[in-house]
Amino acid sequence: MRLAILCASFNRVAVTLQGLESLRNALASAPGLEWKIYLLDDASPDGTAEAVRTRFPDVRVIEGTGNLFWNQGMRRAQAAAREEGPWDAYLLYNDDSVLIREAVVDFISRYDAYNREAPTACVGSFLDPDSREPTYSGYARKSRHFPLTVAPVFPKGQDIACDTFNGNFVMVPGVAFEALGGLSPSYNHTYGDIDLGYGLGRNGVRRIVIGNPVGYASRNPPADLSTLSKRWKKHFGGPDSWRQHAAFYRRNTGSALWPAVMTLGLAARVKRALLG
Repeated sequence: MRLAILCASFNRVAVTLQGLESLRNALASAPGLEWKIYLLDDASPDGTAEAVRTRFPDVRVIEGTGNLFWNQGMRRAQAAAREEGPWDAYLLYNDDSVLIREAVVDFISRYDAYNREAPTACVGSFLDPDSREPTYSGYARKSRHFPLTVAPVFPKGQDIACDTFNGNFVMVPGVAFEALGGLSPSYNHTYGDIDLGYGLGRNGVRRIVIGNPVGYASRNPPADLSTLSKRWKKHFGGPDSWRQHAAFYRRNTGSALWPAVMTLGLAARVKRALLG
């Protein structure tokens, strides 16, 4: 199987090197796998691109502009991978994830087994490295109308279906990924992975969280929400404009009423920003 790994980095060279080391070690242990890593480094001032090239010369490093953010950065990696395709599968990988070698080998084996039956995207879950509590995984949609009303799906040793996912470690069949055009150009930072999960579902691709965690990844530290300006920045200060929000709701609400659904969703965010 030919596997393209897509990854984006910015200004955390030690974290990126540790993550890539664990990724390469895990993939090297998987039998019958031909793989290549495509890393978009978004003009990190700490020398991430140079450090990766020096330590891992087999990784293809693509230089960013400094303002691509996660989704657009991953799309640059995706474009570079396509130049050397076709690929049997794509793996979305976050560079702050430290992987468990045996768990990744089992993950790939289970991915193979599922895809012998039907097209399936497999999702890896993660634990906090200190508390061992679950951090990242898939999501179950809880509302037919509100695409962001979701609940995390954390498996307990058994594979479990989900509706969408965080893009920390997700393996997608190449044909299914390309049928959607990969990650959507509609988003700068957020929404890209969640939108991909929903799009795969609309195209009949199963999404399954593999039962055993594939590694360790900490959640981002909680934001300081002590003032109105800080709360407003959290909810509305990101790189995604109203056009990105509209694109997400239009694609994933599943109803011609998506403008009303989006308005209600944004109103709820305004309330959280104002009241805390």
